[in-house]
Amino acid sequence: MKKKLVILLSIVLCFTFVGCRFIGSEKASETDGEKKEDPTAGFIELEGYVKTIKDDVNIYRTPDAEGEIYMTLNKGVDLKRTGSKNGWVRVRLNDILCYVNGKEVEETTIKWATETDAKTVTHVIYIDPAKQIEKDDTLEPIRPDLKISDMADTSENANGSDEDIDSTAQAASSKTKDSSMAKAAMGASAIGVSTGNFEYDITFAVADKVRKELETMGYTVILSRESDSVNISNSKRALDAVSSEAEIYIRISAGSSKNPNTKGMAGFIATDANPNTKNYYTKSYDLCNLILDKATKKTGAKNIGLFKTDELTSLNYCTTMPAVSINIGYLSNIDDDTSLGNEEYVNKTSNAITDAVIEYFTGRNLTE
Repeated sequence: MKKKLVILLSIVLCFTFVGCRFIGSEKASETDGEKKEDPTAGFIELEGYVKTIKDDVNIYRTPDAEGEIYMTLNKGVDLKRTGSKNGWVRVRLNDILCYVNGKEVEETTIKWATETDAKTVTHVIYIDPAKQIEKDDTLEPIRPDLKISDMADTSENANGSDEDIDSTAQAASSKTKDSSMAKAAMGASAIGVSTGNFEYDITFAVADKVRKELETMGYTVILSRESDSVNISNSKRALDAVSSEAEIYIRISAGSSKNPNTKGMAGFIATDANPNTKNYYTKSYDLCNLILDKATKKTGAKNIGLFKTDELTSLNYCTTMPAVSINIGYLSNIDDDTSLGNEEYVNKTSNAITDAVIEYFTGRNLTE
């Protein structure tokens, strides 16, 4: 009997001990393993859209400035908003919930396409008004298949002008050079020999007018720069055109020549042997010829001709679209300089480029 009591007492004590350990461990888990607040929780549900208001806006995977960056966006990108909390905006990007600092976006509205809009044909045009206030002597590869480490400082073009072919004779005889080619990221702006006008002002004025004219017709137009006080290399401008999925690239320049008698308009495209752009040679030729023809006829300027060269960095980097460079006049020539300082002449030039773009896409010949 005593033996049975001892066994029974032992069993009771055993269960009591195990129960205490279970309760103790449960309490420990409640304190020591307390869950941290989920930073993605508690967002106020919102609908609508926001857009980035500056370049280099970081999009995070969590609402934490020290957290993982999903991607970085430029100014003007529309984002689907789903919520907000403590200065953060939750957005849906590529079907993933992400977060952006509320100070870097602003509310916007999206106009959904109607049936009529759907029938409207639009195209994306990239226009590069040449030059900027400051030149940039930093060397950059003249072609996208080159690297800085591949280039020798003894390159024929090293430290030379960036995108200006000084004379048509040089342009006509230009050939693709070896893999050591390098050029300055951005050459100095030409200056009017009589007016003192700067090339970067003239090219932007023409490009901006073309943009406004094309936008009224439903085209999407992107300019490589919105002011003169930027520092954007020639290759970067072309790469921006590629990343924006533009359908054509038009560079507008107003350079200078060592020969003060050189005047008129000239067009440049990459050669049909250029490995980076040869797929668009024919279309580039057609676009360049169209712009030159219309611009010279409308303004009365001399048509110097269309030249093929692989020495223009910007054209070499336009690997996904037809690309042309149009020199609308030479500021080293008194007549061209005077004309480019005349608003009516500038308007005719921009009108001609606009007409050429429309005809290129629609096949519709626009008469004066």
